[in-house]
Amino acid sequence: MNGAPTMLLAAAFVLAFACVAVMGYAIQRGATCTVAAVDEWVSRKSWRRLRSMGEASLWVAGGLLVAHVLHQLPAMPAGYAVTGWTVAGGVLLGLGAWVNGACVFGAIARLGSGEWAYAATPLGYFLGAATVQALFAPAAPQRLTEPSLLFAAPELMAAAFVLFAAWRVLPPLLRLDFGALRARIWQPHAATAVIGITFL
Repeated sequence: MNGAPTMLLAAAFVLAFACVAVMGYAIQRGATCTVAAVDEWVSRKSWRRLRSMGEASLWVAGGLLVAHVLHQLPAMPAGYAVTGWTVAGGVLLGLGAWVNGACVFGAIARLGSGEWAYAATPLGYFLGAATVQALFAPAAPQRLTEPSLLFAAPELMAAAFVLFAAWRVLPPLLRLDFGALRARIWQPHAATAVIGITFL
């Protein structure tokens, strides 16, 4: 009787582990890091990495829209109002990344490269999340009642995303450019696209 649920749970665990492995590989190969992206913008006047991180958000939002249109997603993730705590948290996260020399993604990439000192980063992140309520007692997040503007025309937006995904994915596949997967350093947009897809 319990065989089917156990098998489904095991399959879900294996799939989740595979997604984590692929995401970690993409982070390590793409040198994905917000600190590095900001440094690139300041020192080289290049938006390449920051633009790629924005593209990762596009992959996540587009994937959720497609799943919603195909009725594979019962409810979209809830949105929450921006408060002073949101701004303070962002500033604190940025300050921590500056002191650390890498954001969370960058710390994972460096940890994967054998820099074991960065193992303290996820531990510190966890401790901060676990103690913020006891230390500061922030108000509960306010859930937004209005739906996202993306739902004004979800079918149209989903179709536009499918065209964008085809534009990004098909050319490398048609060129059979699989050697790029083994490259030491990936293009930032390729790494962040893989990260966005596995996040879904």
